[in-house]
Amino acid sequence: MNIQYDRIYPISYFYQLVFLAVIGLISNGFGQALWTPQNSGTTTNTLYGITWGGNQFVAVGNSGTILTSPDGISWTSRIINTITTFQYVAFGANVFVAAGGNSILTSSDGIAWTVRNQNSSIYGITWNNNQFVAVGGGGTILTSTNGISWTQQTSGTINTLYAVTWGNNEYVAVGVYGTILTSPNGINWTVRSSFTQNALKGIAYGNNRFYTTGWIDTIYSSADGISWNQKAKITANGATDMEAIIYRNNIFIAIGYDIIQTSSDGSLWAKSPCDSISFYGIAYGNNKFVAVGWPGKIYTLSSVAPITYQAHANNHMNQIVSVSNNTITYMLNTAAKVTMQLFDTKGRIVKTILNQRREYGVHKLSIPSTVLQGNYILSFNIEGYKSCQPITIIR
Repeated sequence: MNIQYDRIYPISYFYQLVFLAVIGLISNGFGQALWTPQNSGTTTNTLYGITWGGNQFVAVGNSGTILTSPDGISWTSRIINTITTFQYVAFGANVFVAAGGNSILTSSDGIAWTVRNQNSSIYGITWNNNQFVAVGGGGTILTSTNGISWTQQTSGTINTLYAVTWGNNEYVAVGVYGTILTSPNGINWTVRSSFTQNALKGIAYGNNRFYTTGWIDTIYSSADGISWNQKAKITANGATDMEAIIYRNNIFIAIGYDIIQTSSDGSLWAKSPCDSISFYGIAYGNNKFVAVGWPGKIYTLSSVAPITYQAHANNHMNQIVSVSNNTITYMLNTAAKVTMQLFDTKGRIVKTILNQRREYGVHKLSIPSTVLQGNYILSFNIEGYKSCQPITIIR
């Protein structure tokens, strides 16, 4: 392996490097996922939910707000006789189902709506090609095959449930205090041991795993929805509170307060700019992602390729400082084993360029000449802590 290892710099050099690293991160631009703002027609009403179905998007929000769009760009406000705050909307069995307050409404076209249930506070709904499952306040779980007639099920908890999804022949619901429930059919539910006391707000299934998001900038994963290993915790880059997560078109997108995170594999996450907007709902249709939030904001994304990643320092300030002239400068606050790997933009490993113990200080490492010119993702792993960033190699 063609690795050149330069001298160790004194740690007093650290302060200059931190300044340069911060400037570098700011100027990088997060160009991997370019979200485009659209005109929703409202500047005061928060949009909480969105879905795709029947060749159109339907978005819902407070004060009875319902919007429809064929493409996520041009939106039409639909007038209904309610001031209910709609928390969620889903599509299945050729009907839209919107939920909020203590009501469930349905529509075949997104324009004319009919009240179906007025006894439950619902926050999340999923459809698995056979039935709807809705979850909400006080551990409420409702099921329906058509969105019109609903049956209440016993959840085994009084904790509020925020989200539910279907995957691997199983429903998984999540809520406050780290509540997790599973069910093979939407009727019989089992409360699972929790790994956190923080609220879990969103859940999705993709890449053969369940992923859940919530408070305190975390994304957790599980292969079966039952065993959630703390070691599987993924701290997304610079995230705050994340409200929802989706897996469509081989891409994960997690959204929340001032944050959009994107990942191709659920492990490495890239932050996208979002102009200090709180996002609450996201959907995919017509070859684009559409995210909605406060105040009346709608953003669209048509492509997420190639995905790139931002490096962030951990609590010990172990980090990559710069990549220049095919040389990587990094610093360690303590002696540790360091692993650096290069991946192509599709997430495939190209080369391990370092896998050795290094001493405290600032180091330089030359990228092997056998690595061809092009765009790569540099993975920087220090005894379990991992960060990633895009780099370009020029020969």
